[in-house]
Amino acid sequence: MERLRRFLENSKSKKWISRGIAVFAIICLIIPSVAALGMQPEALPDNPMGEAETEHSAVPLNSTNEVIPQYPEGLADGQDKENDDATPQGGEEGDDIKNGNNGGSSGTDDGDGENPNGDNRTKDDTGKEGALFETSIDPHNTLSINRVDFTIKHFKEDYKVRKIEFTVNGKEKDAKHNKETGIYELELEWNKVNTILTKVYYTKPDGTSCSGEESKEVEVTNRLILKETLGTQFSGENEKVVTEPHLTFIAVLEKEGRQYQAKVTLNGKEVKPSSTENYEYSVTLSEGENEIILGGSFNGETVDNVKYSVRYQKAKNMEIEIESDFNDTVTEEEYITFYARASIDGDESKVNLEILQSNIDEVIEPNEDGSFTAKLEIGENTFRIKAWDSEHDPVTIWPASGKEVVTVTYEREREPGDEGDPKGPDILLSGLDLIYHTKQPTLSFSVIAKDINGKYIPDNIEVYLNGRTDGVSYKWKDGKEVGFAVQLHTDGTDNIILISATDDEGRTTKKRCTVYYEGTNDPVLGMAHITMDAKTVGINTPLIDEDIELKEGMTVAEAVMALLDKYGYEAEDTGKDGFYLARISGGALSGLSPDRIPADLAALVIERVGEENWPGDYYSDSLGEFDFSQGSGWMYHVNGHYPNLSMSDWVLQDGDEVGVRFTLYYGKDIGAGDAMGKDPGGDTSNWSPGW
Repeated sequence: MERLRRFLENSKSKKWISRGIAVFAIICLIIPSVAALGMQPEALPDNPMGEAETEHSAVPLNSTNEVIPQYPEGLADGQDKENDDATPQGGEEGDDIKNGNNGGSSGTDDGDGENPNGDNRTKDDTGKEGALFETSIDPHNTLSINRVDFTIKHFKEDYKVRKIEFTVNGKEKDAKHNKETGIYELELEWNKVNTILTKVYYTKPDGTSCSGEESKEVEVTNRLILKETLGTQFSGENEKVVTEPHLTFIAVLEKEGRQYQAKVTLNGKEVKPSSTENYEYSVTLSEGENEIILGGSFNGETVDNVKYSVRYQKAKNMEIEIESDFNDTVTEEEYITFYARASIDGDESKVNLEILQSNIDEVIEPNEDGSFTAKLEIGENTFRIKAWDSEHDPVTIWPASGKEVVTVTYEREREPGDEGDPKGPDILLSGLDLIYHTKQPTLSFSVIAKDINGKYIPDNIEVYLNGRTDGVSYKWKDGKEVGFAVQLHTDGTDNIILISATDDEGRTTKKRCTVYYEGTNDPVLGMAHITMDAKTVGINTPLIDEDIELKEGMTVAEAVMALLDKYGYEAEDTGKDGFYLARISGGALSGLSPDRIPADLAALVIERVGEENWPGDYYSDSLGEFDFSQGSGWMYHVNGHYPNLSMSDWVLQDGDEVGVRFTLYYGKDIGAGDAMGKDPGGDTSNWSPGW
């Protein structure tokens, strides 16, 4: 010990000890730094807003077995690839999709050596930076419910989506996903600005991985808020000079998803809405200064008033007065109808009025009621108004905007995955998604195609599997829907199903779906849930309500028949080209009579068939087609869709929900009014409330 004490007190010893400690500290710092560089973790950006909330309660209101001809020449063998713009049902190898963040169309490479700093951009094959995806979340809209609905659009055609993750305020969240519409539902936190982070992982064509991130902030509040469009018309300004005395706008109070009437005053006098359906107000200004105040209260809670100062001064040559409700707008409708009139001292006969759709150089003729209807071209459409008489210079001012030109932008909303001519048909699928996973080697689905005018075009639909029609079977067609079955490749080859629809003008839309066959040696390929009810005839307890194990190729008919037998029912099949459930008897069916049918439903049927035909023939211990009325019988749906295919033509998939229901009148009483084409009156709507 004495030697050690002397050694430590020696000045040279102290110097060497100090140097040794310094060297050891440097080594300790270098080793983790090298390891960190090897890991290259992604850097997530900090939330720039934190818990900040908006300062004002007023926010802007923001204004879907016959041989088929071979694949056309030049499109086979994977040519003419469309954008596989799909959101998968799950991540790679079965990972669940997390709630998606629609904040960013960004991209970061994941493990292939690019973007080591984890920035939110990536490079395509040409080296050009570009966004990988974007969500439809609007960060400028304050929500009064703690949920946001949105879609995700992917930009890289040849990138495959492996997984989608969502976080809200730093916490992972699961989102509900509607496979048919592509809409995600994500739960948010009340009374704060929610930071929504979406991350999408991709596999690039060369097999490497990359990912994209998007961050958006959306305020959610359960306090009373005011939504209005007057500020939008004034470009966010609170003072405005106008040359026309009429203003139309929307003002509404909103709380927790419910809307209530606002309080609107013009120059101190309260104004009532001109439409209580959409809380629209129309006011007439006095010449000079006008004050419009928007506010209101509900259940003792009051919003801050928003004040607008509007000066109305007549424009030059306004001896000719023009009135119109037309203004700049963006629409998803192909036709737009508006009102316009010109007069001198209220007399329209003294004035000539002309409305020109200048983008196509066409004069719009008035309708019989004095309104005008224009057919829009996709993109921007411009309109000019011109009013004149023999004594005055032409007036070319739209009163609603104070401008000479009104611009209407037609943004046609396309179905998810639709590619091709911008004016081409819409393609709607049932039983098939853009990305689909299955253990069944046979896939049944139906296709509906509508042209730009809403006309169904079932005769112009083609389906290809990997560029060929081998393995594709046409099953059924009516005036609306076409059914198909596809025998999938089970050797590990990707199954690319291409659906093509062409309208009468030769415009074509294509939708590309990727089906992954996940075969197994297990004889049970999953479960389906089968229900059967006859509420429409007063039987309120389900006849069948049970899960069934799925075997390879099991159809709806096989599953239903197996359970009918298990529950003690006898079934009658009268199908010619496929199974048709005409009648069942036994089991819980007894004591059937018109007296058990809900009175409000019976009244609707009698209105259609006539009292002299009600009730028709029926049996007290069995139930089938034509019982009680001409339009009665058994119908089935799969996951809420009533396909116009035989039960024996639809192969069940794992997780399918099947319902077999009895209708008294062509499906209108069970939500299937459009599934059978048209009833004798040509009406395809459904009856409310449904039974």
